[in-house]
Amino acid sequence: MVGALIPAVIQSMFVPLLEIFIVSALILVVFGPIVMFFSGFIANGINSIITFNYVFAGLVIGALYQSLVIFGLHWAVIPIIAAQLASSGGGESRINAIVSATMIAQGAGALAIWVKSKNPRIRQLAGPATISAMCGVTEPAMYGLNLKYGRVFITASIGGAVGGPLTGLFNVNMWGFTGAFVGFLLHQQAGHRLQFHGILDSVLGNGDRRLPVHLLLRFQGVGFRRRTRSQESAPRQARTRGQTAAQGE
Repeated sequence: MVGALIPAVIQSMFVPLLEIFIVSALILVVFGPIVMFFSGFIANGINSIITFNYVFAGLVIGALYQSLVIFGLHWAVIPIIAAQLASSGGGESRINAIVSATMIAQGAGALAIWVKSKNPRIRQLAGPATISAMCGVTEPAMYGLNLKYGRVFITASIGGAVGGPLTGLFNVNMWGFTGAFVGFLLHQQAGHRLQFHGILDSVLGNGDRRLPVHLLLRFQGVGFRRRTRSQESAPRQARTRGQTAAQGE
């Protein structure tokens, strides 16, 4: 559209500059305030839920946090975690404990795909994506696999929703910013640093996220096998036979 208004001789010089100016202005004036509004709304909502009840907060955050990641709105939660780690007396964050385990739930979904898939290309993606999610980066698992197989993302979110209330019930905190299995030793029960029961509670909470994912995928019969050539050609052959029969009539 911009290029149609500018002579072809100078398009290569001015079109990129104008596009950058227009897009930047739209981001600052239109999209920026909208995103800030929703981010503030999410941050206030999470603070209110945590204050109201930790178990209920585990249910809500555990189920919905990775959905925020899809839209980039999870960055509204990061400042809350940083503030909790900086301001609280022992430097603990309850939200980070829940968020950390939602990462493991998404990693469990990618791991289920790696286990069940017979397609070498899918397995090649699922292995590194599982490791990445277990280390706290869920985007490769979600964008590359779990969202492609929609039920995997849903069951991973259910796994987070199942384990979230248990995280609150056991009063699990995190005493640092590192998430998922990388921050495993940072899971401690409030007021009891470096105690065995804090680590045990973390194991129980995280295990409850992996188990529902694999059980649900098992009973739903989610298949990841690569279709053979005969399977792919069967619908085409059926349509051809139908057309031939219609012409004969």
